[in-house]
Amino acid sequence: RGSAVSLQLQHRICYFVVIMSKILLVRSATVYKSRDALTYLFNVFTFVGTNPLENRSQRYYRLYHFYSFTVNFICCLFCPLSFHIGYIKLRHVLTNSQLLAAIQNAVQVSGIPIKILVITWYMKRLRHAFKILDELDVNYTRREDLAKIRECVRRCKKIVLIFCFPYYSFELTTIALGVAQNRAPLAAWVPFLDGQRAAWEYWTIVLWDAFVMFFLLCHQLGSDTYPP
Repeated sequence: RGSAVSLQLQHRICYFVVIMSKILLVRSATVYKSRDALTYLFNVFTFVGTNPLENRSQRYYRLYHFYSFTVNFICCLFCPLSFHIGYIKLRHVLTNSQLLAAIQNAVQVSGIPIKILVITWYMKRLRHAFKILDELDVNYTRREDLAKIRECVRRCKKIVLIFCFPYYSFELTTIALGVAQNRAPLAAWVPFLDGQRAAWEYWTIVLWDAFVMFFLLCHQLGSDTYPP
C-alpha cells in the first residue's frame, strides 16, 4: 500500500512538473494577438504562485495551491524574518560593508510581501487586461495593423527578458562573491545549519540562498515589469 501511495504521489508531482514546464515555454504564433504581449509576464505570475491557470483539473488546483502556499510562505514570512535574524546574529563576523549589504537586503526583502499581496489581490483585475486587448483587436484586422501588433508583442516580451538580465546577474554575482569569500552569500539565518561548522552545511546554505533568491527575484521581476 505504501508503494502504491508513493507511486501515486510521484505521478502527481510529474504531472505538475509537466504543467509548469508548459507554462514557462511559449509557442511561437503565426498571427499574434495583443494579449500575447503579456504572455511572459503572466507566466512569471503563474510560476511564483499568484496566477493559477484557468480551466484545469481539480488535481492541478490542489497541487498548485500547495505549491503557491509553499513558495509564498517562504517569500512572505520566512525570508524577511531570516534576513533580519541573519545580520543580527552575524554582525560580529561580517565586515562593515558586508553588514550594510545584509541590512540592505533585509530591508528590500521586507517590502516584497507587500508587492505579493497587492499583485494577488488585484490579479483578477490585472487579467481583465486580456479581455480589453481582445476587444481592441476586433478593430485592427488590416495587414499593417497586424504587423504593428506583432512588433508590439515582440517588444513587450523583450522587455521582460531584458529585466531578467540585471536581476539574475545580481544573483549570480552575489552567490559567486559569497563563495569566493567563503561565507554565506545572503548572510541570512537558516534553521539548524551553521556554515562554519561543516562543509556540507555551508554548501546547503549556499544552495538555499540561490533557491530563495531565484523566487524573490521572480516576484520582483513580475511586479516591476507590469505596465503601469
